[in-house]
Amino acid sequence: MKIVNFFIILSLFMFSSFIFSHNHNTDKKCFVKIGTHDINYFPINYPFKNFFDKKQNSFDPVISNIEIGHNLNKYIVLYTNASSGMIKNNKWELEDVFFFKSVSGINLHVIPNHKIDPYLKFGAGIHNFNNYKETKLKISDTKYFQTNKKNFFVIDGGIGLNLWLVPNFGVSIESTYNHVFARQSKDYLNFWKHNIGFIFSFGSNNKYISKKNTKTKKSGNNILSIIHRKMKNIHHHNYS
Repeated sequence: MKIVNFFIILSLFMFSSFIFSHNHNTDKKCFVKIGTHDINYFPINYPFKNFFDKKQNSFDPVISNIEIGHNLNKYIVLYTNASSGMIKNNKWELEDVFFFKSVSGINLHVIPNHKIDPYLKFGAGIHNFNNYKETKLKISDTKYFQTNKKNFFVIDGGIGLNLWLVPNFGVSIESTYNHVFARQSKDYLNFWKHNIGFIFSFGSNNKYISKKNTKTKKSGNNILSIIHRKMKNIHHHNYS
């Protein structure tokens, strides 16, 4: 409950920051995403089977996903993401299991500086799942998989989309395929993770702004110089 309250307070803070800010999101240096996640434990060896089946997906309706990021430039963004909650794993017939995942990586924006802002996502980190430890996971009628771990290394990759409703506030959706590394597991523990929520951008990117201002000043000086020369020529012609 304390964690949920913290996220609510943080959401209100970020919402107020977007109301009092008017710069375009391309001038922003950082962002925060707050929302919820859906975990899809697909059938063994069939990652797209029953992809939209309700029983295959475990949706956590509370604020369960948060991401912070830093724009290196308009194409490359560094991020850290964390999500947690109680989920149902239909693949292994496990219910009310604590799920946690934390990854860091990069977002590669395909067409930046647009209201519709798609990107590619790549990350690596840790994944915690309590109920795998010392549990027989049935692969077939004659085969089982078992692990004595509950913390795993994970890599993910996928796609996302930011829809900017105003310059520094929008809706964000993304989907990633997660590969979990466990001894002799192959891809048995892999899963899909889908996020949906709000994105807030803030913090001036001074380097980007200064470059724009420098270009403006240079172009302005050129125009003033041309006008000054024209006026000087006219003045000289009238007195000749």
